[in-house]
This record gives sequence, C-alpha cells and structure tokens, in this order.
Amino acid sequence: MTNETLEKAKTEIEKKLAYAKADAEKGLADVKAEVEKAKAEVGKKMAHAKADVDKARADAKAEARTKPSKE
Repeated sequence: MTNETLEKAKTEIEKKLAYAKADAEKGLADVKAEVEKAKAEVGKKMAHAKADVDKARADAKAEARTKPSKE
C-alpha cells in the first residue's frame, strides 16, 4: 500500500509540475507579445516624430527663402 501511495503522490507531483510549466510558458509568451507590441508602438512614435521634424525643417527652409533679406 505504501508503494501505491508513493506512486499516486509522484503522479500528482508530475501533473502539478507539468501544469506549472505550461502556465509559465503561457505567461512568457504573453510577456514576449507585450514587448513586441511596445517595440512596435515606440517605432511608430519615432517615425511620427521624425516626420514632424522633417515637416518643421521644410517649413523653416521655405520661410527662410520667402523672407525678404534685410540688407
């Protein structure tokens, strides 16, 4: 009977370990997905900021060309 109890306990521990491992892998996948999402968002914001800077430069250049020189 002791052997049977040990086998049941061992099986239960293995089952709980497998469940914990699966949950950890799911959690890691979720974290990785969130990181990729954050990277994409940062990339998008950087592209928007660069476009805004380029627009401002173009505006400044155009304004400098159209201003009459004060000579």
